[in-house]
Amino acid sequence: HVAFGMIGLILTDLKFTIIVGIAIFIYALINIKNWQIEHVKKSIVINFIAIITVTAFYIIPLLELNIASEYVGSDINKIEFWQNRLTIRDLFVTGKSSTNVFEFGPHIIIMLAFFTMALNRLKNNKIEYIFCFIMTGIYVFMSTKYFPWKIFPDAILKFESSSDFLMCSVFFQVIVCAMNMSI
Repeated sequence: HVAFGMIGLILTDLKFTIIVGIAIFIYALINIKNWQIEHVKKSIVINFIAIITVTAFYIIPLLELNIASEYVGSDINKIEFWQNRLTIRDLFVTGKSSTNVFEFGPHIIIMLAFFTMALNRLKNNKIEYIFCFIMTGIYVFMSTKYFPWKIFPDAILKFESSSDFLMCSVFFQVIVCAMNMSI
């Protein structure tokens, strides 16, 4: 279900296809042994149809628009991208001169702090839980100044800012925090 949730996220914004595609691939490899189970095959088909049905009202007009026109996402250059990356402080405190809020907030930090306690008590879905927690950390790291974006080619310019990776981390944070609070 996590993988299909990620696919639904991707289908609603084509930019995230690049960002989350690797996470879906890793998740599929982790769970490859489950693909042979009959109820898993049925679940995959049902979830895929549900995702396409729910997102079709957005995707079909978007694809028509993209085919009929030449879309330029942004005219940002590498220097602007590098200068707009977040610091660790930005993740916890919003400065007075900041126009955007990127901080997690105390409620998210508290819920994420229950990770080790919840992991010890978790009986089912441990692999998914650990996967979501790791992906949260990776995407948060990718949004900061400490991620080595300079080694990547011009492909990073497809993203308007490094804070786009925080949007993907929120998807995984929701799963981790929900599991923490349920435990």
